[in-house]
Amino acid sequence: MEYTLEQGKRYKAIIELTGFETWATNEMVAQKLYDYGFSEVKVSGDYDTRVAEATWSKRDMTGEMPEQIKEVEELSSGGVRELRDDIEH
Repeated sequence: MEYTLEQGKRYKAIIELTGFETWATNEMVAQKLYDYGFSEVKVSGDYDTRVAEATWSKRDMTGEMPEQIKEVEELSSGGVRELRDDIEH
């Protein structure tokens, strides 16, 4: 499923890890998000479920949602706008 990230916008994602991925620290998950192009990354949670908040720093981009991302919300000053809920409909 495709999604679009807009430059300068902040997003919140529910990340579900499986297998060996569950051994990753929150710092490791955050580094992956930095590597993809996010900034101001915060990751919480443990084992298989993590919650990440981050700002998209690159130009607007549309692409495939990684399978580990189960829900994404755009965070705004006026509240939260849900972009994607449970990609396994």
